[in-house]
Amino acid sequence: MIEQIANIISDNNEEKEIVYFGLKRLKVILITCILVIITGMLLHEISQTILYIACLLPLRQNAGGYHMQKIWKCSIFSYIILVLMIFYLKYVELNVGVNVILLISSIIIISILSPVCNKNHYLDNMEKKVYGRRARLVCYMEGLIFIFFICLKKWYKIIVMAEVTTAVLLIIGKIQEKIIERKAINDL
Repeated sequence: MIEQIANIISDNNEEKEIVYFGLKRLKVILITCILVIITGMLLHEISQTILYIACLLPLRQNAGGYHMQKIWKCSIFSYIILVLMIFYLKYVELNVGVNVILLISSIIIISILSPVCNKNHYLDNMEKKVYGRRARLVCYMEGLIFIFFICLKKWYKIIVMAEVTTAVLLIIGKIQEKIIERKAINDL
C-alpha cells in the first residue's frame, strides 16, 4: 500500500524512493505514537507520557545521539525507555536535590556534546552550529519548565528523565561516532 501511495505522489524513481522512505517512517511513527498513548492509558499515566514525549522529541531531534540502524529497532528501544520512565515516575522516589543534580549534569552534557552525528545523518559545520544552538535552547527552556514544575510539586521528574535520556544517548552516540571515525581512518 505504501508503495502504491508513493507511485501516486511522485513521477520519477528517485523521488519515489524518498517518498516511500518517508511514508514507511511515518507509518512506524504513527504506530509508535498509538502504542505510547495506549501504554500511558493502561498505566494510568497518559499526561505524564505525553509530556515526556513532548520534552524528549525536540531535544533528540536537535541534539542527535545514538541511533539504531533499523527504525523498528529504534521504536522498540524507545518504547522500552518509555516504559522504564513510567515505572521510574510511579515507583522511584528521589528527593528534589538529586533531581536537580541529575538535571544540571544532563544540561551540561547536552550543552557540551550536542549535536552528535550518526551514520545516517552527517552534519556539516554550519548544521552543527544550528542544531547545537537549538538543542541548548530546548534544554534551557526545559530547565525553566523544571523550575516551574518544582514549584507545583509535580511533573518535574518527567523533565529530568527527558534530559537524562538525551544525555545518555548523546554519550553513547559520541562513543559510536568516535568508533566510526577510527574505523574510517584505519580503512585508509
